[in-house]
This record gives sequence, structure tokens and C-alpha cells, in this order.
Amino acid sequence: QEAAQQKIAAAAAASAARSQQPSDPSKPTEEQRQARAEHLKRQREMLMEKKKREREAELNAYKEVAGSTAAVRAAERASAGQQPQSPQSEAGKRLAAELSGAGAEAPAPMENPEAAALEMRRALSRQLKQSLTQSLQ
Repeated sequence: QEAAQQKIAAAAAASAARSQQPSDPSKPTEEQRQARAEHLKRQREMLMEKKKREREAELNAYKEVAGSTAAVRAAERASAGQQPQSPQSEAGKRLAAELSGAGAEAPAPMENPEAAALEMRRALSRQLKQSLTQSLQ
């Protein structure tokens, strides 16, 4: 009778052990999945932080070697609210105003729009021909 009770207890223990293990022994348990996910998350964060430090160090080294360019200095002045201090800036402002049409006078009405269009086509043709011959030389 005692042997039968031991067999029943062993069977019950085996059954309990099987219920705790997944049906497929090759699949991880939920705790194992969560632990693995946390581990991978920490590893990813550490790797991203390391890459960020490397990029910052590389950028600082480049800045020391190359120095800042004129474009960088202009951008820094613009972000600081300072006006560019270049003699070319006034010429650039005038050109921008001219191209945007600011301050331009209204064109006078044309007496003969067809003749003006023909003259414009001829001027454009001459200009294209000049640019083509210059590019071929």
C-alpha cells in the first residue's frame, strides 16, 4: 500500500512539473521571454548611448581639425539674431529684391504685344545660341 502511495505521489509530482513546463520544451517560458526582452532592451540602450558618444567625439575632433566654415559662422550669427557683416550681403539683398520684384516699377503697356513677343523670342534665341557655343568651347 505504501508503494502505491509513493507511485501516486511521484505521478502527481511529475504531472505538476509537466504543467509548469511549456508543452514544447524548445519554447521558453513567459518569465524567460520577459527576462530576455529586458536584457535586449538594456543592451540596445547601452549600444545606442555608446554610438552617440562616438559620434559626438568624432564631431568634436572634426571641428578641432577643420574649424568652422563661413556657412557655419553665418548660420550661427543668424541663429543668434545678428546680421551678416559682409559687403556682399547688401548686393545679395538688392539682387533678392530685384528677383522677387520688390520695388520694381509696373511695366508700361505695350503698343504692339506681338512685336514685343517676337523680339523677346529673338533675344532668347541669341542667348541660347551664345550659351551653347560657349559650353562647346
